[in-house]
Amino acid sequence: MNKLKKIGKIITVIMIFVLSLSACSADKNTTDSENIEKTLPQELLDSIDFEDQLENVDMKVIETMYGINEDQISSYNVLMSTGATAEEIAVFGINNKDDKEKVIDALKMRVEDQKSIMESYKPKEMDKLNKAIIESNDNYVILCITGDEDNAQKIIGKYF
Repeated sequence: MNKLKKIGKIITVIMIFVLSLSACSADKNTTDSENIEKTLPQELLDSIDFEDQLENVDMKVIETMYGINEDQISSYNVLMSTGATAEEIAVFGINNKDDKEKVIDALKMRVEDQKSIMESYKPKEMDKLNKAIIESNDNYVILCITGDEDNAQKIIGKYF
């Protein structure tokens, strides 16, 4: 009988351990967090009707347009419009908390810069810019500028 109790206790401990592992993995982010910079922009592109064609840009453009340098980020995926709209998706992997704050500030500045350009050039883009989404978690920061911010926010919410 004592043997059965010991086996029962062992099975209980194992079950608690297995359940706690599965609970840890069942957080808000149900996507592959290692590829957010790839999967999130693609899901946004697939789910939202952007008015303009968004194209990937390289690090030189990122440094120029955002003032973010390669040392501040661990990864990136930035898609910009051709200039006909303010639409944009930018996801940055972050190295540490200090860099995270600098990247968030750079994204806010990018939105403000776009507002000053678009205000007289394309005033209808101001609504998108006023509703620009900037979100972050421990490892990533995103900027999304779209006319469908409600849908974008739902998609981003699955990752952040």
